[in-house]
Amino acid sequence: METLPAEVLRCVFDRLHWRDLLAVSSCATWTRDVAARDERAWERRCRERFTASELSRLTTKTEEEDREARASSASSASSAPRSWRRLFTRSVRDAVDAIDASRPTLIVTEYNEPTHYSRVRWAFSRCRDLALADLREFILSPNSSRPGGAQTDPDPPPTLLVLAGMTAILARDHASSSTAVVDALRAAGAGAGDAAAAADARDDVGARRVKVTTWTLGRLEGVGFRLRDDVFVVEGSLESLARDNPNDVWKRLGRGIRHETRDMEIVVVGPRRAHWWSALGGGGGGGGGGGAEVRP
Repeated sequence: METLPAEVLRCVFDRLHWRDLLAVSSCATWTRDVAARDERAWERRCRERFTASELSRLTTKTEEEDREARASSASSASSAPRSWRRLFTRSVRDAVDAIDASRPTLIVTEYNEPTHYSRVRWAFSRCRDLALADLREFILSPNSSRPGGAQTDPDPPPTLLVLAGMTAILARDHASSSTAVVDALRAAGAGAGDAAAAADARDDVGARRVKVTTWTLGRLEGVGFRLRDDVFVVEGSLESLARDNPNDVWKRLGRGIRHETRDMEIVVVGPRRAHWWSALGGGGGGGGGGGAEVRP
């Protein structure tokens, strides 16, 4: 393979998935050089992976970080030139790091227990730059490979982690992203091949239900008079919320507790705990226990 012309190697590398390309480029110096120098191929991968708005935002973010690095360095030569490969790999690395850091915080121990927004604020902020491809590959596809070749957690993704990824995308532009997010949820909900596995609730990510309660400050009327505070309650499946966006729920989740929002709670809706007397034959009283998030 080492004897092949660089043009032939580029044609071969051009047909590889980006994970395989990064793995091959780490095998030897000459493979890394061939893969890294093909900026046209990396530009194509960037345009295929990111939407136009995501690519514009990533480019602006990278340029700002480069300016800050040059300003803090004694020599401007220490800053690397703009590179499509660097933009791609930095975005993937940042997404994986944000998801890995946020996952433990976003696992709930019991269904139907209110989670105050202050508990998940940090994790939601870490995930605010996720792209749609990151939601598909690193959150909704538990068996996909990571850049380093490791496997993601085989357990189903925590519902709040899915919600954080959806918030990052839909809060930026719900109108243009909702259809793609719904398609990603449906693809993740296809489950295994047989009907029994597909009917398992943990395989149907889009059918998971959440309830978001928001307390907002009443607006001012005249001098020294304020209308009463309002409470907005939104409940539904992740797919229905992604499609309909009731009460502008994604903007509210994206902003968090600020401006007109004075408080917020999120509930992962699941089976109700059975009453203690139901074991004594005292009626239906709700089915199933609370259960942990990792096994919806």
